[in-house]
Amino acid sequence: MNALFLLKKIVSQFLSPVTFCLCLAFAGLYLARFTKKRRAGLVTAFSGVLILTLLSYNFVAVFLVSGLEGSVISFEKTYPHGSEPLRFVVVLAGSSKANPDVSAARQLGASTLERLVEGIRIYRKFPGSKLLVSGGAVFSTTPAAVLMREAAMEMGVPGEDIILEDRSLDTHDEAVMIKPMVGDAPLALVTSASHMKRSLLLFRGQAMKPYPAPAGSVASGSAALNPASFFPEASALQKSEMALHEYLGIAWAMITGRM
Repeated sequence: MNALFLLKKIVSQFLSPVTFCLCLAFAGLYLARFTKKRRAGLVTAFSGVLILTLLSYNFVAVFLVSGLEGSVISFEKTYPHGSEPLRFVVVLAGSSKANPDVSAARQLGASTLERLVEGIRIYRKFPGSKLLVSGGAVFSTTPAAVLMREAAMEMGVPGEDIILEDRSLDTHDEAVMIKPMVGDAPLALVTSASHMKRSLLLFRGQAMKPYPAPAGSVASGSAALNPASFFPEASALQKSEMALHEYLGIAWAMITGRM
């Protein structure tokens, strides 16, 4: 794990909504209490609380996520049937946590399991295709792809139909390492709908032919008003955090010339 990757992870944590807003609030309280900049401190603290509150409203979260998911449609509507056969179904890993006491499927995070199920669905729909699972061991003892392969086999996918990429640390790594495995063949790219925009840009940047196969849309059907819409929610804050993480990821990829 290189220093640049660790630095990126640390910086991204400080820029997450909860950490950033709490830092603003505490910095403002410090200024107001221990310096002569009382007004500036109060404004800073109030800004932190206000931003965190707004990001906790579902309508704000849905607005942010919609910018990522809005143009993503189902795989069946984007793949040109009748052209060249689909050879690869590529499933990108999300979170996972190794625990040998439970099944492989239970060791996968919710988003990873959701992606894997969608990938297996597409793989079964296209006879002759291979299921390529991707994801290394970021802060875990076992690569996510290894757990995904085991889970796929538990779900009935033959081991000989599964290709493993277990060294990547982020989405850019996945694109770089998968390119030699698939070449110019068309592939179904399976990841969360909110992660699809960045993934497509990075895979196309490696001269691949990915067709989006989104799993787990969080914006769809979330905008209807109900009593909870008028109160902050932890789930809405989680959506906002996920969306901002993706926007930061896209910005980072553009700054570093990876797109």
